[in-house]
Amino acid sequence: GEDAAIGGDLFYRAREEATIAEGAIIGGEVTFEEFPGKGAAGTAKTVVASVVGLFVLAKFLALLVVSIVAVLVFRRFSQDVGVAAVTHFWKNLLTGFVTVVAAPVAAVILIASLLGSFVGFFILILYVLATFLASVYAAVVAGSLLSTWIRKSVIVDWKRVVFGAATLLVLTFVPIIGWLITCAIFLAAFGTLVSFAKERVWASR
Repeated sequence: GEDAAIGGDLFYRAREEATIAEGAIIGGEVTFEEFPGKGAAGTAKTVVASVVGLFVLAKFLALLVVSIVAVLVFRRFSQDVGVAAVTHFWKNLLTGFVTVVAAPVAAVILIASLLGSFVGFFILILYVLATFLASVYAAVVAGSLLSTWIRKSVIVDWKRVVFGAATLLVLTFVPIIGWLITCAIFLAAFGTLVSFAKERVWASR
């Protein structure tokens, strides 16, 4: 303020240089050092990072709970998925990749043709359902792979599911390599479920 009186030097840090009132008395030297604040851009990045982090955590916990329930309720099916995914990993991965790419394209073409719109919408519904189930069983596949490497046998239980889900969560924060491994496990789970569905359809004919 105008009545301020400082007998010695004045040193201060701030984001912007202060305006000294005309009546203020400073006996020594005034030294200003800019404080490197985050600013609006930095604050926005922090908020976005926090929101993304909360979303990833919420998604992880939701899928983990559903995966554990699936293993506890559908023990035999979950065991079969784990064994098939490990035994024919690359075949199921390829099946999953082809289906993930081809199914939505075929659905869009059928919907655009009008005559096949019903079939196209049906394919999209199955595609969304398969994507959700693959996300759930990706933890089962990851746990089965880890069980094979550690115990030399496929063991599917809730402990391995938690271990597999935690591993996938960690891999999502590893650029490129982690993303590729996570994607490969998801595609293997997707392909395994598609193969099971195809076998059931053929068996019922």
